[in-house]
Amino acid sequence: MHANYFELFGLQPSFSLDKSQLTQAYHDIQNQLHPDRYITASSQEHRLAEQKSALVNEAYRVLSDDCSRADYLLTLQDPADKDPSATAGDSDFLSAQMELRQTLEECSASDEYTDLAAHVAEQLQQLAKDFNRLYEQGDYTQARSTQTKMQFFVRFRQQVLAAMNAHDGGPP
Repeated sequence: MHANYFELFGLQPSFSLDKSQLTQAYHDIQNQLHPDRYITASSQEHRLAEQKSALVNEAYRVLSDDCSRADYLLTLQDPADKDPSATAGDSDFLSAQMELRQTLEECSASDEYTDLAAHVAEQLQQLAKDFNRLYEQGDYTQARSTQTKMQFFVRFRQQVLAAMNAHDGGPP
């Protein structure tokens, strides 16, 4: 049971989607699949409802996250295009990654972590704008490179937040 995630929610494939529309469609579908509606149903109908619910949950998870949605849109364009080395030739980006990691290692005060987290958020916001523009222009090669950069910043944001929590005495 595979469906286009956008079609599942009645949305047009687009990077810049209305998240409130997505959330409303998600809740509407999940209400239809609620187990209470299947009390008198056969075990096969229960199983199908559970499978569809799992699909709806996965689709919502993918479409509600900018980086995952970008990846999914590119996969719809070319399912074989999953080049993890899409930024390998971008020496400026590789240098920037090294500098960011160095900055994280040198952080020693809460405000330094906060500033770095804000910088990462700005970078993600700019990359999302760049991805949207490239995708809308049909430049899928550059859009893939931009999506790969987004993935780096999403992972790096997690590292910054973990380091910030560890520094502040919170859970790692």
